Amino acid sequence: MSKKKIIGLCIASALVVGSIGGSLAWFTSSDSVTNPFATASTDNPNDPNSGIKINENFDKDKADNTLPGDNITKQVNVSNKATYDQLIRAKIKKVWKDSNGDEITSIWLKDGQRVPANTQGAKEEKLNTDYIVLKFENNTDGNRLTDESSLEKGKWIQKTDANLGADGGYYYYYDVVAPKANTGNLLESVTLSPNTPNEYKGLKFDVIVDSEGVQAANGAVSDSWTTAPQAIKDLGVGTNAHK
Repeated sequence: MSKKKIIGLCIASALVVGSIGGSLAWFTSSDSVTNPFATASTDNPNDPNSGIKINENFDKDKADNTLPGDNITKQVNVSNKATYDQLIRAKIKKVWKDSNGDEITSIWLKDGQRVPANTQGAKEEKLNTDYIVLKFENNTDGNRLTDESSLEKGKWIQKTDANLGADGGYYYYYDVVAPKANTGNLLESVTLSPNTPNEYKGLKFDVIVDSEGVQAANGAVSDSWTTAPQAIKDLGVGTNAHK
């Protein structure tokens, strides 16, 4: 066999071996796992602020014609509409309104009569929300507020917060509220003080209740409600999210 043929065969053999080597299938392995998660939800998942609901029993008919000394039923509590335990707080604001329903903080008087603002010779008088008296007790359950020095679960702690003005700040419910459960009543009724001056006749007033909830677990309350009473923060520390 000629030298050229031998060299050609060697090259061809090398190409065949190379081709075989390139197509080897090594033993390999692979795996994948997907763990589905879902965030805790509420009765209205599309609303980021959902999760609680204020309930009230309010005597609107009597409220529309309130006289000094009248006691108007306004029972207020809060429901947990989330799928997780919550801590709940509320604040109450009292405002005076004119006959058109616009919020006002003062009236103008001249010769004993209310007149438009800045009327010549008229005197401005600041309206006092203390004449709107909030009642936190009833004959069955007694006072719905509890003192920090002698705490009772199922009642509300009043925490004065200077940033909230004269209305006194937040009321904190002293217990963990489970899903679908309610707080105890905060407010029971509203009275127009017998000492309300005659100049207030014909005015309107609102009692506005706002409430907030925060997950009870993982110490969230200490981060979200930094001015909360220590007793409320302790409730958050002791709550397990996954019972």
